[in-house]
Amino acid sequence: MRAWNDNSFCWQGLGSPQQAPRYLEIASLIARLAPHGSVLDVGCGAGVLEGFLEPDTAYFGIEPLADAVQSARCDRNAIRQCAAEEFEGDGRKWGCVVFNEMLYYTRDPCGLLRKYARFLEPDGVMILSIYQRSQRFDRMARLRHWLDRRRPYSNAHCTSMVLEFMGREGWTIEEDKLVAKPEHPTPWRVLAARPVS
Repeated sequence: MRAWNDNSFCWQGLGSPQQAPRYLEIASLIARLAPHGSVLDVGCGAGVLEGFLEPDTAYFGIEPLADAVQSARCDRNAIRQCAAEEFEGDGRKWGCVVFNEMLYYTRDPCGLLRKYARFLEPDGVMILSIYQRSQRFDRMARLRHWLDRRRPYSNAHCTSMVLEFMGREGWTIEEDKLVAKPEHPTPWRVLAARPVS
């Protein structure tokens, strides 16, 4: 597991106007595919997504960084400080689980998808956003992948791993689109998929 530390600031700036297109797309998918339901936001940062959701949506987020939780834009009781790998669902089920720009930081993205599928209500949906940064050659990332094949070596590689996993497991992909990032050539790829019940 990544050694999270509050000095990384990876959660800051998520509420900026440049980030809004992906939040709007995710919120639109939730409204269409899991209406009036509940949302588990994995790696939620300061809970920015909650502000884009319909008022009657039950929101809960988990986030490993204490500073992000303390800076929450929503009710702090709706966010628990916890790493995705450690969370066990609290015996609850959600209509939608969101992985918004966090899977490529993890050691085992596909393992997390399999684990969190258990926390979905029947016919629940999983929504993923993965920034499509180009695959520049990174020796350390490639070495980590060689030592542990579950670990992605880039954002784009994470996307490939996730799509291969979903195909192998028989998940239904409801939506797969590129969302433009303002004033930047690299888009986000947003996927909505339903695991096999």
